Amino acid sequence: MSEITVERLWPSDDFKIEGNDFGNSESSASIAFVVKNAEDEKEALDAAWNFADETIGDSIPKARCTVQERCGERIWKVSVEYEYNTFNSQVRLGGNAEEEEDSKSHGSTASVSFDCQVENENVVVPIAQRLVYASPGAPPLVSPQSIPIGWNGKTNQEVEFTGVEMPSAATRENYVRRLDYSTVTSSNWKRRIAECTGKVNIGYFKGWQPGEVMFLGANYDTPLRGANRVTVQFNFQIRTNEYNKVLYGIPIGDVRGHDYIWCVYDNARIPNSQGWVSLAPRIKYIFVSQVAKYVSFSSLGV
Repeated sequence: MSEITVERLWPSDDFKIEGNDFGNSESSASIAFVVKNAEDEKEALDAAWNFADETIGDSIPKARCTVQERCGERIWKVSVEYEYNTFNSQVRLGGNAEEEEDSKSHGSTASVSFDCQVENENVVVPIAQRLVYASPGAPPLVSPQSIPIGWNGKTNQEVEFTGVEMPSAATRENYVRRLDYSTVTSSNWKRRIAECTGKVNIGYFKGWQPGEVMFLGANYDTPLRGANRVTVQFNFQIRTNEYNKVLYGIPIGDVRGHDYIWCVYDNARIPNSQGWVSLAPRIKYIFVSQVAKYVSFSSLGV
């Protein structure tokens, strides 16, 4: 395998010198390199970062390293950027004075956002229902209030229920933390995130009761080089629990927010004194199913 080589592209240099002084804190520089024989972006970034001078003009330190484009199968154009930092010689990504002060500490700055909006869901089981008309000669129905929405009027193998699209509350909570770069890039941290994603809280979490919160995952965006702290967003979906729930007049007890309710129907055919045969799908079984695993969110560190 050929050795990785790095060449500096002098015509691509981009300097921003304030007050004609490299020592001015507003000065910056961007220098492009061509990296050859690198297998992937990480190899190209490492090679360019290690090859580039630590400072420009004996004062502006290295800040970050990014791939600009892939020029061939194993050829990469990489940009190394130089910027000042107001508190030490190690530059992190841009931010305000409060964020810079935060990056000196080992703690995390926390914030939270809340978003509640509607999303459509297909409703088959009505909460309540009345039969307001039956055509002349139509057989009477057994329990019209419990017929699934969109029933096609057929029975046995031909029965179908289309339901109706209705808006339902979709509540989101997003927590933001600034964490150490070394933490969020470690495989152990990523594994903890993966193990909790798609799971539901087994205990109380941020004021929500067990079974109401599903962890939707976490996300961040950071360069491979130059960042000491990383802003991470943790995303959650809320569905509230229901207690002493009644379905079709049948008590089914408590239902956790992310549980799933479903029914099995059979066909009722009941003759009456007028010679009619009443027919309708009729509930045979009702199930409340746990469809997501329960875990503790304490390992997330939110």
